Amino acid sequence: MCKEIMTLSNELIYKGMLKCGNEQVANKKLEIPNIKGLDRLHSQSKTCTGSPCWIRDLLSENVKACFVNTDTVPAREERRGDRINNPVEAELAFQLVEGLITTGIDPSSIGVISVYRSQIKIIQNLLRSRPTVEMHTADKFQGRDKEVVIISLVRSNDDQNVGELLRDWRRINVAFTRAKTKLIILGSKTTLSTNELLASFVGLMERKKWVYDLPAEAQAGHFMPILQTQSQSQRQESREGASGDASEGASEVGAAKLVKVINGKKNITSRADFLGNRPILRDVVNEMV
Repeated sequence: MCKEIMTLSNELIYKGMLKCGNEQVANKKLEIPNIKGLDRLHSQSKTCTGSPCWIRDLLSENVKACFVNTDTVPAREERRGDRINNPVEAELAFQLVEGLITTGIDPSSIGVISVYRSQIKIIQNLLRSRPTVEMHTADKFQGRDKEVVIISLVRSNDDQNVGELLRDWRRINVAFTRAKTKLIILGSKTTLSTNELLASFVGLMERKKWVYDLPAEAQAGHFMPILQTQSQSQRQESREGASGDASEGASEVGAAKLVKVINGKKNITSRADFLGNRPILRDVVNEMV
């Protein structure tokens, strides 16, 4: 990994004992083949017109390690039973991956990490057309590395509670050390700063000037063509599915809308239009979603 990424673990955990293998490794940066590729994401932009593009800022070759503060968006966590996720943060991670791919980065060189399985499930659903992007919890990512890694820390709440998983610095260290040339960490500065170890991380990033405050409603600032195959209700269903709470009715509605997308020009607007009077097993419908 390059020296900027190594700095996180070096200062927070290893007390400066880590050394880069050589100068080439220490100074390596992620080369963006075609930064102008982002222009197509601005064709119907709501917020980037006339103002800096946050994806372009973060994809700069000079940005090697960055803590992206989501407080201004805002991106708040959601709890369903014992499962915790952050749909807006998942959307931001998705858009970063799409931005990287749009500019020519090989999808197989990108990794997405979270300590929460339900968060990974949401991101996997958003990126289901990108099977070579590797998305795992920190535990499952151990032993792997990627040129660029995006981490979703999830926790953002009024109680200023970071939870047990983010207090485990073994997991955090694994996540921080998976990237070779670019590490982007999404999280709430306000919430994370309430924990001693995470506050040390935030303080380090501030001293290095590696903190990026997202603009308000950043998740709505780009036109993502891949999103046009999903309606808002379908994306909500994917979030509910991550927590196991998606309803049978929602699954059937999702199937009907997907049929409409797949058939393109055909005037098929409902499940009945597609199935006619033919019976069909519910499992088949679910597999279509």
